[in-house]
Amino acid sequence: EYDFDRYAGSSGCGRDQDRRGSVDYRHADYSCRGCEARITYTRIDVGCCSGRCSSVGRRGTVDFLSVGYANGPEHRCRRLRLICIGQSFCTRQIEAHALIRGMSSHSVETYPTRAQALDPITKSLVKALESALQHKSRTTFGVCGGRSAEALFPLLAASSLPWTSIDVVLVDERWVSTQSVESNEKLVRDNLLQGHATAATLVGLKTHHDRAVDALDAVEQRLDKVELPIDVLLISMGDDGHIASLFPNGVENGQNHRRVVATTSPLPPHERISLSPWVLRNSQRIILPVFGEGKQALFNQAIQEGPTTEYPVRHVLTQTDARCEVFLAP
Repeated sequence: EYDFDRYAGSSGCGRDQDRRGSVDYRHADYSCRGCEARITYTRIDVGCCSGRCSSVGRRGTVDFLSVGYANGPEHRCRRLRLICIGQSFCTRQIEAHALIRGMSSHSVETYPTRAQALDPITKSLVKALESALQHKSRTTFGVCGGRSAEALFPLLAASSLPWTSIDVVLVDERWVSTQSVESNEKLVRDNLLQGHATAATLVGLKTHHDRAVDALDAVEQRLDKVELPIDVLLISMGDDGHIASLFPNGVENGQNHRRVVATTSPLPPHERISLSPWVLRNSQRIILPVFGEGKQALFNQAIQEGPTTEYPVRHVLTQTDARCEVFLAP
């Protein structure tokens, strides 16, 4: 009977009082590494529903755990749990982790063919970019290479977005000439930066350095000119579960300091440069096309609990407020 709506989304620190009880609300962050869930812990001194929380009458304490972001009306993917103080709330951290694991970390839409999936994906990207620009003068759009992106880019380029306000940032690059057919920058220039989209600003990752590892400082300076976190991220998954140039069992999956990392691909061209896992993971909106029956089977394995080193796509699938939108097609 308590006014849940009034207090479940509280985001401050302190106490409040009304005729039904005393409220002590504060944030307690029980996030595990690689997970950004926010636990909103609320303590309300009211009459317990069971009467077992207090030896005097029926008064006691009711505790809440609200898992998810609680700092704005747009964050609606939350779960509420009532726990009597006389029961298991003393192990609050265990309860918090259990609730995190139980939340949906992404949304999935399935289409009968790839061609039918392209239009909804394009609309989602356009809508996400428009939404970001409602709150800021410039927006950062992270893009990948690959066949899925190549099919989507012309559709995006035809949209009437305010491209002059969009910074297009490559999420990874093969260490080849930007004129090579294997270059992601060339792919973006030839397929996305056309028509209306020629007005966008492209931020590439390739430099004049002989080796990717020697270019990290220079690329960091380029990234200083764009706003992070990434507002909208278009990312695809490889046949082995890699994203960008973050590969299974690669040490780059543990990079938590630099924004970029030099990596080695199991397939040629081997030398790569990639945005770090935490940069990708912190993106505000993530669009992930998964095309092909083999990739769908791998995706079903990747969504199971396990380390990101096994399937690096888990870096973007472990969001707790459903920021990752997955589009499946055979």
